[in-house]
Amino acid sequence: MLETTFSKQFRLKVMKSWDESSFNKLLGSDVSYGIVIGRPLSGKTLVSNHISSLVGGKVISLTAIAD
Repeated sequence: MLETTFSKQFRLKVMKSWDESSFNKLLGSDVSYGIVIGRPLSGKTLVSNHISSLVGGKVISLTAIAD
């Protein structure tokens, strides 16, 4: 069963037309999340918000969750 699941998951996939984002997704290069760590007042929130605006992501602050 494991061998069948593995072979189906990692077999070659056909692309109808060239699209770099689809190609990266098929390769498994699609990033689902990222973690920004650093010392207090080092600019983590500023960097996180900038990256979020570039990639259309969402920032989840552990400080806000703790409060």
